[in-house]
Amino acid sequence: MIIAHPPGEETQFDRVEPPNPPATWDVGRHAHLLVGALAHSSRWRGVPADADDFPHLVEALDTVVRKLGGTTHDWRFDRMATVCYPHRAG
Repeated sequence: MIIAHPPGEETQFDRVEPPNPPATWDVGRHAHLLVGALAHSSRWRGVPADADDFPHLVEALDTVVRKLGGTTHDWRFDRMATVCYPHRAG
């Protein structure tokens, strides 16, 4: 099944932890890269973040959205712990 992705409809955000990040990122052995992709065009941008906590996520989101040229109607996140807090029983 092919899903339609009209322009401006959705941005997919993912956090990637690449092994052995480039030394120029100055993050040591642990990099937190936020990638935003426009579903309709496959255009993407990524930025390294200093950590994977909420303030750094917001800063990275702002930078990615600006690099993509603006925001879309919907945002989708794939189970990032910083965004999704699964309900815990007990």
